[in-house]
Amino acid sequence: MKERFTDRRFSAPLWFLFPVVFLIAFGFALYTNHAWEDWYITFRASKNLAMGNGLVFTPGEHLHTFTSPLGTLIPALLSYLAGPDNDDLVLWLFRIVSAGLLGIAAVLLLKSALYALRSTPAIVMLLALVAIDAKTVDYSINGMETAFMVFFLALLVCAFYSPVDRPTYWLAVAIAGLMWSRPDSFVYVGAVMAGHVVFNPESRLAHTRASWISLFIRAGLLGFVFYLPWVLWAWWYYGTPIPNTITAKGLGSFDVLSLLQAFFLFPVTSLFSIDNSLHATFAPAYMSFGGWNLIIPLLSKALTFISISYWLLPSGRSAVRSWSFAAFLAQFYLSHVIPTPYPWYVPSVTFLCTWALSFELDHLTDWLSQKRPALLPMLKGTTGAIIAFQLAVFLCVAYQMRLQQQLIELDNRKAIGLWLRDHAKPGSTVFLECLGYIGFYSNLKMYDYPGLSSKEVVNARKVLHSNDFNKLVPYLKPDYLVLRPTDGVNASVLSHYQELKRFDVTERVRSIPFLPGRGYLQFDQLFTVYTRKPESQTTLTLN
Repeated sequence: MKERFTDRRFSAPLWFLFPVVFLIAFGFALYTNHAWEDWYITFRASKNLAMGNGLVFTPGEHLHTFTSPLGTLIPALLSYLAGPDNDDLVLWLFRIVSAGLLGIAAVLLLKSALYALRSTPAIVMLLALVAIDAKTVDYSINGMETAFMVFFLALLVCAFYSPVDRPTYWLAVAIAGLMWSRPDSFVYVGAVMAGHVVFNPESRLAHTRASWISLFIRAGLLGFVFYLPWVLWAWWYYGTPIPNTITAKGLGSFDVLSLLQAFFLFPVTSLFSIDNSLHATFAPAYMSFGGWNLIIPLLSKALTFISISYWLLPSGRSAVRSWSFAAFLAQFYLSHVIPTPYPWYVPSVTFLCTWALSFELDHLTDWLSQKRPALLPMLKGTTGAIIAFQLAVFLCVAYQMRLQQQLIELDNRKAIGLWLRDHAKPGSTVFLECLGYIGFYSNLKMYDYPGLSSKEVVNARKVLHSNDFNKLVPYLKPDYLVLRPTDGVNASVLSHYQELKRFDVTERVRSIPFLPGRGYLQFDQLFTVYTRKPESQTTLTLN
């Protein structure tokens, strides 16, 4: 027998949650002032549009150098309204928009949870893990599209559980909004749809698998109609609807048989293998650089594994199994489908895992209250410990990002961009990996790896069948190089270049006594700028 959907009213004032979550996100922005590298990649195109140069990174080159349409068009509008000399104001306005979206998302989640969940600890954990997840907050206020993803995912959940008129329409709006936020969002939408079709949870929206399929087809088609204008415009303007960022990051082989094997083994390998994204779900960004306690990835992996494994229980509740399966599919996508699970991809999957985990906690609380009520205080204590763990990680990340912004982003990368603007000849080309600050503030032609803004780099990688800088640099012959010591460019290639200036904050990073995630700052603490020697204009050759 299927469990009965709980149709109970709520008396809590929902909107009290909005200022709480808004202030958490905005307070993080005020304290850290963190602006992510990719903000300046996107904003260069946004500002060009606002100034009448087209939605391009380099005027005259119709290259699709951003991933999120909303994350580019909204800053363009803000830049147009604020004026070309108020770039910092544009970022702060975008932060306010993003913090507001997180606040609204929390209200939508609470509204949905009060209908779908019976357990107060489950609801509290849900709201806390969303509001103080370090990556969700950071990548919402640092210029990424994360807040838009979280908002439209919350709207998707709300369409399932809150009694709304025309639910098909709201599902379509959520689907379209996700696609306007990130074009790979169809993966997460498909994961949620698959979970509901496979496990057929009882709902106001549908009662059979056939009715679920019918609902999703109608909502999906309508959502595609809402998204279609962007697809057609991008196709006309750039010659392809696929962003160059996806092309550049996705170069490589794709083995379907290996992928199928990995999928069937994932219920086991997700726990016992380190080659997946589970450890990153509730952990800081770029934790692999070092400087964090090892208990963080272990606890993240444990929580994530619980959230994505419930669907395997034959006697589990169908509603819980459907969301657990959706989280499972999303984690598989991060772990085995995309080439690199960058940290800003993770919050959307963290959202699904948190929603599934809250359902599972709700089920466990219900079971204990009937079978083992004496264990309920222990369960509540464990829930509190999980929230405390996330709060500790959140505070440590805030401290880390405050230092990262000042030492690395401003004193290194921004400084390099401004120095190149003042010293490089107009029209010069620069080869580097970290495109954002340096590309924006220098306003030069960038040969960035992997080619987010440069079709020349993408083509070079295809021609050479290599990602080796020691092959790419001689092939491209850039006027300038901006390199870290770890970029691995050898002496033979550098012999054709002259060192101009070093940007080094090594001692300042080393002198900080307490620095969680120190390795992340150390990775970018030293850059060297080189210029090509005049006699190397024609002699630079492949090694």
